[in-house]
Amino acid sequence: MLITKSDAGRLTTELTLDETAEAPVAAGDVLGTLTVSLDGQVLQELPVTAADSVERKTFGTIFREMVGELLPG
Repeated sequence: MLITKSDAGRLTTELTLDETAEAPVAAGDVLGTLTVSLDGQVLQELPVTAADSVERKTFGTIFREMVGELLPG
């Protein structure tokens, strides 16, 4: 997308995220949309994707991580 320097100050962006997204998430999964507009006219809509995979954590996983942080070794 190319715009003139004088139009740059009139650009707006709106980030819309999927409120229902939850782990596990794979790298590349679409999590929302970034909308770029100029004077209210949509110029482009871009997918917002996960950069990395995120596994679902259970209570047991979180507990083990906490204990591991508290106990040396």
